[in-house]
Amino acid sequence: MRKELKLVAAAFTINLMLGVIYAFSTFVKPLERDFGWGRGQTTLAFAVAQLAMNLIVMPGGVLSDRRGPRLAATISGILAGLGLSASSLTSRLEEFYIAYGLLFGSGVGLGYITAISTINKLFKERRGLLSGLVVSGYGLSAALFAPIIALLEYHMGWRWAFTLVGITVGLGVVASAQLLGIEDQLGEAKPRLQLTSVRWREFMLLWLTFAAASSAGFTVAGHLAAMAQEVGLDPITASLTVTCFSLANASGRVVVGWISDKLGRLETLATIFSCQAANMLLAFTNLHLSPLVVFTASLAAGFFYGPIYALYPSTVADYYGSENMGTLYGLLLTACAAGSMLGPYLAGAVYDITGGYTASFLILGVLLALATATVLWLRRG
Repeated sequence: MRKELKLVAAAFTINLMLGVIYAFSTFVKPLERDFGWGRGQTTLAFAVAQLAMNLIVMPGGVLSDRRGPRLAATISGILAGLGLSASSLTSRLEEFYIAYGLLFGSGVGLGYITAISTINKLFKERRGLLSGLVVSGYGLSAALFAPIIALLEYHMGWRWAFTLVGITVGLGVVASAQLLGIEDQLGEAKPRLQLTSVRWREFMLLWLTFAAASSAGFTVAGHLAAMAQEVGLDPITASLTVTCFSLANASGRVVVGWISDKLGRLETLATIFSCQAANMLLAFTNLHLSPLVVFTASLAAGFFYGPIYALYPSTVADYYGSENMGTLYGLLLTACAAGSMLGPYLAGAVYDITGGYTASFLILGVLLALATATVLWLRRG
């Protein structure tokens, strides 16, 4: 039991460190102030990081399976730490895209797939609960790091913030990776991936709903602190909206995941999509009304966004069987890559053109409403 607890703690810590990616919005204003970059240009780095994160998941899973999770997670920590630290040296957009987008994003994706796949391979009992706890580290991370980053920026500047956070993340992931070697002592056989007949029409519809939901979530994550400042909150208070988003994100993964065991995966997806659509259409288009609206919208966005990372793996297993889950979920995560790339960037581009976010959230609300209808149709099928 002690070995198992160490493994879960190590996987959780890896996600806690790498989840700092959700605190990106705390860097947006300082970078724009110093370099004069547009919102779309700045947030493209976040989109590139999400793209790199999701595209490395499949090869990262192969590396973890063949060479072991300790090596894969160690490489993850090195990439993530270097990417964040190198971001402190940036003076041009291209440099920032490479450091934060490609290096850091790749480290995050490699660490994510290593941690979650290791837990799912080694634990057959309480797998859902343990997976939810491990993945909740991502949601809690920004709650931990966003206020710290804001304080570092205020007292030391954004360059030192990137440097110190990079060192912390790199060391934290590399140290935790060394505990993942205990999987050899547990004696679990490596699963053999095989792809059988797949109902590709249903799979593509799931892909589209995942893309819509992830696009909405990543748009909020990438712009939240900046949006809060746009409606009058000071930088420190604005960073607390990221904390609210992150805490709700983490709790939603556990709570909604548990509810889905009772209600059903597709029914639960339809519920959170419809609630998130209402949040986009009613709350995020009216953030200017009061700080209460800002914080309420942030909490709701996190709570209804985080669970998709607990529900979609289970949905794939329900539809196609757990023996194909690794391969098919890796394919499905390309939807997350598309959503994370397009959502934050297009919202930034719309902001540069219109001076606001209203049009972006109206579009996202409609997409989520369509996603609701789609999963309800899949349920009937």
